[in-house]
Amino acid sequence: VGTSPATVEPALPAAALSSLPREVLKWLQSLDLSYSVRNVKRDFANGFLIAEIFSRYHMQDISMHTFDNGLKSSTKNDNWEQLFRFFRKHHYPISRVDFEPVMESQNGAAIALLIRIYTLLTNRTVPIFMVEDLPEEGSGMSKKAEATLEAPNANPEIIEERDDHHGRQDRQDAYQIFQAARQHKLAERSVPKAVAQRGEAVPLEIPEVSARSLNRNVAQMRVQQAQQVQALQKSRNTTSTSQRKSTGQVDAAQTSPGGIGFVGGKPVVDVMRPIVSGVLQENDQVMKSLDPRKDVVVSFMELCRTHVPQPTCVRVFQAITAQTHLLIDGVMKSPAEFWRVWKLLCPALVEFSERNPVFESIVSFFKTLGQLMNKEDAPLTQQLLIDGMLPSLAPLLVECPGKREPLCEVVYAYTQPQVL
Repeated sequence: VGTSPATVEPALPAAALSSLPREVLKWLQSLDLSYSVRNVKRDFANGFLIAEIFSRYHMQDISMHTFDNGLKSSTKNDNWEQLFRFFRKHHYPISRVDFEPVMESQNGAAIALLIRIYTLLTNRTVPIFMVEDLPEEGSGMSKKAEATLEAPNANPEIIEERDDHHGRQDRQDAYQIFQAARQHKLAERSVPKAVAQRGEAVPLEIPEVSARSLNRNVAQMRVQQAQQVQALQKSRNTTSTSQRKSTGQVDAAQTSPGGIGFVGGKPVVDVMRPIVSGVLQENDQVMKSLDPRKDVVVSFMELCRTHVPQPTCVRVFQAITAQTHLLIDGVMKSPAEFWRVWKLLCPALVEFSERNPVFESIVSFFKTLGQLMNKEDAPLTQQLLIDGMLPSLAPLLVECPGKREPLCEVVYAYTQPQVL
């Protein structure tokens, strides 16, 4: 959601700024940018992060896939030209004089521009403390030199005799003050306290630490820990099932596949992983950009907006849509799996515009999923819509008029045909 440009003060001299103010740094961290800021002068030179900052406030006006995070001069010029047209369209008082020093990586230029952008977007000012150069110590003249200057014609012997007289008088005054303070301290001293004698201390025996060698690596230990957790959960489920059968109270979660307490079916991420990997493996550049520390599905969703080509994204979501029937068993038996699918793919509905083919492919997937879920259990499907999907879709329906029609089709796919 865009904000009206605020009235800002004239730009500060860039050379006087050495680091980002704390308020601006916390604001940048709250925006959750795709790249962390390590070197302000270098990271903001190509304008990519500047465009991402404004995209948080103008989602409909800035498409990040048109910007490139490169270091070439042509890349910088293209990014800043797009931003300059955006600034003029929305009447932001940012001119070439403001961002050209940032392109050239001049000292303090990026910090000054970020402070100006922070003021424009948040309507808050940042207090800047300027450092003034103090005169060097020892630049002043001594009293002796001043006296010499005041009386250039005076006899040097008379001046030296006068200094010796003042020196002796100062030493006598200091000695008298020291003696008076010494006597005063003696009068304030109290009687020394007697120190009670203690018995002999009992020796403390500290056992030696026994070191145990580790024969397994970290990966094997994690696998064993996961197996123990699964075994414990299985034993708890078996115990609770036997207790319900003995009392004659059968839980509805076992008799109905839509029961909230039912846990079964294959996890949705495990179903989607080979589908997503099969499409992404055709592009080596995309596979290299994925984070190896994360699941391939999660890493793809994080990078699909900036690093994955649009045709590849569309093919991934079309492949998932074609295999939607494989997800039904997991999402119907465990609502937590449905929440996982929704939270994983829902941000794409916000980030892509309604005219983007990626947005259309995601809408098609959610419509297909809702139709298949309705055939299995219509009441449960509608309840999942009310509890989990509508709170996320409501702001989009209000703020994005162009997305209302396709999002309403998604909502209708999860509602019951006939409401009693």
